Amino acid sequence: MHGQSPLPHDLLSVEEFRVFREAARILTTSADLESALQNAITACLPALGDFGFFDVVLPEGVRRTARAYDNDELERILSATAWQRNERQDMNLCALSSGEAVLHPDTNDEWYARAFGPGQRFIQFTSMLSVPVAYGDELIGSLTLFMGDSGRRHATRDLQFAGELSSLAAPVVVKARLEALQQASEARFRLALKVGGMGAWEWNMLENRVFWWPGMAELHGMPPGSQLGKVQDYLNLVHPDDRALAGRSLGGQIDSETGKGIEYRIIWPDGSVHWIEGKGDVVRNGQGQVVSMSGICVDVTKRKLTEQKLRFLAKASAELAELVEREETLVRIARLAVPDFADWCTVDLVDGEGALKRVAVAHVDPQKVDLARRLHERYPPDPDTPNSPWQVIRAGKAALVKEITDEALMLSLRDTGYLQIIRELGLRSYMAIPLIVRGHAIGAITFTSAESRHLYSEADVEIGEEIGRRAGVAIENAGLYQSLQESDRRKDDFLAMLAHELRNPLAPVSAAAHILTLKPDPAVVHKSAAVIARQVAHLTGLVDDLLDISRVSRGLIKLDMTCVDLRAAIEEAVEQVRPLMDRKEQRLDVAIQTSELRVQGDHKRLVQVMSNLLNNAAKFTPPSGRIRLQAGLDGDSIAVAISDDGIGMPPELLSAAFELFVQGKTTVDRATGGLGIGLALVKHMVGLHGGTVTARSEGVGRGSEFVVRLPAGGPERSEVSDA
Repeated sequence: MHGQSPLPHDLLSVEEFRVFREAARILTTSADLESALQNAITACLPALGDFGFFDVVLPEGVRRTARAYDNDELERILSATAWQRNERQDMNLCALSSGEAVLHPDTNDEWYARAFGPGQRFIQFTSMLSVPVAYGDELIGSLTLFMGDSGRRHATRDLQFAGELSSLAAPVVVKARLEALQQASEARFRLALKVGGMGAWEWNMLENRVFWWPGMAELHGMPPGSQLGKVQDYLNLVHPDDRALAGRSLGGQIDSETGKGIEYRIIWPDGSVHWIEGKGDVVRNGQGQVVSMSGICVDVTKRKLTEQKLRFLAKASAELAELVEREETLVRIARLAVPDFADWCTVDLVDGEGALKRVAVAHVDPQKVDLARRLHERYPPDPDTPNSPWQVIRAGKAALVKEITDEALMLSLRDTGYLQIIRELGLRSYMAIPLIVRGHAIGAITFTSAESRHLYSEADVEIGEEIGRRAGVAIENAGLYQSLQESDRRKDDFLAMLAHELRNPLAPVSAAAHILTLKPDPAVVHKSAAVIARQVAHLTGLVDDLLDISRVSRGLIKLDMTCVDLRAAIEEAVEQVRPLMDRKEQRLDVAIQTSELRVQGDHKRLVQVMSNLLNNAAKFTPPSGRIRLQAGLDGDSIAVAISDDGIGMPPELLSAAFELFVQGKTTVDRATGGLGIGLALVKHMVGLHGGTVTARSEGVGRGSEFVVRLPAGGPERSEVSDA
C-alpha cells in the first residue's frame, strides 16, 4: 500500500543527488512543525514542480501547506485552498485519499474537464503527480506537485524521485509532529515513539532509577527490553568527550523550558559510535523540588554524518578553488578530511620516475602521522595488492573495502611485524579515489576509518570521487596557471632579448654613419659601408625570424615543394654559419653517407632549418669546440644529426627546447644572442615537411644532439600550407 518502486540511491543522477543533498540540508534546519511542513514542500521545488501542496494528517484534521516557486501571487491563491478527500474510484488525484502514488503526465483540457468538470480550470498546469508520505506503516500525508509555467512534464522517474524525497521528509515531519503532541495520552505516545523511530526514558531522581520505554534499547545497540539501573550506567555509554555535557543535562543545568536539546555520541557494545539527540523535561513536587526527569532520544547519526561530509566537501571545495602548488593543495585536503570524513587520509602521487610518492598523511594524533610516514618508507605499497593506491591508479577507478577483516589483512600483508602494527591501529573501513588530470590518473587519495568505527558506503565513495574530480581540476588549473606565468615570463624575456638584439646593431651603424661625416676617404667609406651592410643584414635576419614566427602563429607559412637535394641545402647552411664558427675557432665535421639525399621540400626552408640548428650549436659551444653533422638514409627517411660538445641542456630545458621563446642560459653581455625562436621554427618547418625533430642531451656540460628526420624522395612539385 501507499508506495511506488524505490529509486536506488546508487542510481541517482548527478542532478538528483544534488537535489537530494540540498533537500536533506533544508529539512535538517526544521525547528518545529511549521518549518518542517514548509521545508518538505520547498525541498521539491523547482526540481519536481513549479508549485504544489504538502497535505499532512494532524489530530485536528488534514493541514495543507502550499508553495509556488518564484510566484507569490499563485502561492497566495493556493494557500487559500483546503484538502478534500477524493472519493472517486475512476481517477486517482491525491495520494492521501487513495494511499497510492499517481502520475498524470499530460493534463490537457479534456483531462481537466473529466477530472474537475467543465469551466473549472482556474489554475493552469501541464502535468501532475502525487506521492504518499509514509513513515513505517503510517500514511501521514501526501506530496502533490504540478508543472505550470515552465512547460515541463513529469515522467515516471520524477514519480520515483518524488517518493525518495517524501521518504526523506517523512522522519523530519514525524519528529516535528511528535514534539507538537507531547500532551497526548500514554498509549498514543507509545505509538508515536514506534512510528517515529525514537526512544523515551524516565529518571526517578529520588531513587536514582532509570526506566527505558520501548525503542531506547534499540537506539543504544542493545536487545529490545534492556534496562539500565542508575544514571551513571547510562553515562558510561556516552562517548568520553561528551560525557560532561550529558551529565550537566541530566543535572538539570539546561533550561528545559526552552525545549533545547543536546546532541552527543554514544558507544554501542560493538564499539561503533552513534549520534543521539536528546530532549528532556523535569517534574517537580508541590514544594518545587525536582523529583524526576523524562525525555526522548532520536538517532541522528545519519544526519550528523551527512553534515560532516557536506562540511568537508564545502571546505575542500573552497581550498581547491585557490590556485596554489599542487602538493600543498593536497596536504590541505588531507587535513580537512580528518576527522569529519575519515580518521586517516593519505595522498600518493606518481613521480617523474614512475614511483609512488607520499605527499600527505593526516590523523588527529601527530605521533600516528609520524608512524604512518615511517611505515610507508619501510613498507612501500605493493603494486599487486588488491584495492591499493597502485591498483586504483592503474584502473583509474575508485576502490571500496566496506569492512577491513583480519583475513584480508593477512592476505595483503606478508610481513608479520607490519601486520601486527596495522592490527593495533584498528583500521575499520577503507576507500581509495584516483586523482584524474586530463584523463590520466596521477595519484590516489585514500580515506580510512578506525577510531570512529564508521563503515564506508557507495554514497561515501561518491563524495570521495567528487573530491577527487575537484582536486584533479584544481591540479590542472594550477598547472595551467603556472604555464601561463611561465609563458608570460618567456615573453618578457623575449622582449628584453629583442630590445638587445635590435639595439646592438644600431651602435656600429651609428658609429659608421658618424665616421662617414668626418672622413670622406674612399677606404673609410668602403669600410663603414661594409659595417652598415653587415649590421643591416643582421637586422634583416632578426626581422625575417620575427615575420616567420608571426606567420607560424597565424598558420600562414607556405612551402614551395620541389624535389630537393638535401646535400645542397646542408652545404648552403654550412656556408651561412661558417663565419661564426671561424670567429670562435670551432671545428665542424661533416659526414654525408651518400651523394644523393633527395626529399620533397622547400629548398629555402630546409636551408633555414639546417642553418638554425648549426647556428644554435655554434652559439652554445665554447671556442675551439667541436660540432658534427651527419646525414644519410635511415630506412624510408633521411636523418640529419647535428651534435656538439657544448654546454648541454638540463632535463627541464630539454623537455621545452622546441617551445617558443625558450632559451638556455646566456651571459650577462648576451654573447650568444638570439631570440629563443629558432628551434620553434625548426620544429614547425620540419613538421610541414612531414618530418620530426628530436633533441637529446646527457646534461649540463655534456653537449647536445638534434636529429631531423624527413621522408625520402617524393613527387616533383607541389605547394604545402599549414593554414
